[in-house]
Amino acid sequence: METLLALSDFNGHLQQLKRIPNTRNPQQFLLTVADEIQSLIRIAKPYHEFGGVGVSLIGLLDIEEGVILEGENLGWGENIEVGKILKSRLGRDVLIYFENGARLSALGEIWFGTTHLSGFRDIVFVDVSEGVGTGVIINGQLYRGSRNGAGEFGHISIDPQGPPCSCGNRGCLEVFASDLATVNRFMKRTKTGGRSSRSADAFVDMGRIVEMARNGHPQAMETLKETAGFLGFGLAPIIYGLNPEAIVIGGKIAEAWPLVAGTLKSSLASRVSPLFLQNTKIFASTLHVKPCLMGAIALVLAQDFSVPDIL
Repeated sequence: METLLALSDFNGHLQQLKRIPNTRNPQQFLLTVADEIQSLIRIAKPYHEFGGVGVSLIGLLDIEEGVILEGENLGWGENIEVGKILKSRLGRDVLIYFENGARLSALGEIWFGTTHLSGFRDIVFVDVSEGVGTGVIINGQLYRGSRNGAGEFGHISIDPQGPPCSCGNRGCLEVFASDLATVNRFMKRTKTGGRSSRSADAFVDMGRIVEMARNGHPQAMETLKETAGFLGFGLAPIIYGLNPEAIVIGGKIAEAWPLVAGTLKSSLASRVSPLFLQNTKIFASTLHVKPCLMGAIALVLAQDFSVPDIL
């Protein structure tokens, strides 16, 4: 896993992009992130007004203080005071805004995606990455829930007898449809006699599987289609529960959309009434940069340029 840092202008055009490998030590890692942010601020300040820092986090959050209350996918434990650590290095004068990554992905798609979502007010963004997160937009505004925990559809169980999930449940959508689950299934498919086949000898991640599938690799294509089928299982309760106008699929799997869209929609159609399904459009994300990164940029811009929340 890695963290992306970017310097953007007010149009969402990236001026600088840095990648930092994640570590198991949150204090050390976040101080490194803060140092890199400082270097980007130094680049920006001599020439332009600096608006602030948008931070994408995963798990259950206190977005006011920037605390990860629970984030099992990071392996960091609980109550990680991200905001406090960053501010100790950056100072109190730097404005920092925090939000869940899946919700930021939804925000980024609306602000910087193509016009296929134009006019839609009720949207769900499904972020398929290390886990499966969802960002929910209702009537044009992010829906966070009572404790900023809304949208954890990745932890809906689609098989009560399935493998254990990091959340403590069994058979969650996340354990079948995440990038990690897809990579594990591909590796099992390509092993013969206890040794990896030639195609799996090299390092394999989700990006590599997508690349191979687009080049016609049969096992990679089968694996992605299986993941798409599981995603169809998981979208059914979203459609029945929220009845959104559109669902946007993000993550590496979206880059293989022509290969997986049919399987996903077929799986979904077997579980959802046509009356519900015909009113929900299913799209792949159009953002070429990680959607939650673009959402973090939008989060800062929204402080000055978005419509105020309805009180």
